[in-house]
Amino acid sequence: MVEHTLPANPLDYFSEAEIDYMMAMIEDYEVEMYRLEVKQRLKDMNRAELEANCEDIWGKDWSKYCEM
Repeated sequence: MVEHTLPANPLDYFSEAEIDYMMAMIEDYEVEMYRLEVKQRLKDMNRAELEANCEDIWGKDWSKYCEM
């Protein structure tokens, strides 16, 4: 996904250090946006949905892995 934000040959415009920095910043941004999206989805779930998700992840004994 990061590759789509850079020009065809970014070394024509930026140094390698600048490219590394920009890619790291873009990746950090994408990770944070994903975390916010997940946080919002969890916020919208009720307790039964959260428990069902925990059971899907950890199985019937999910409560020893996940405290609510």
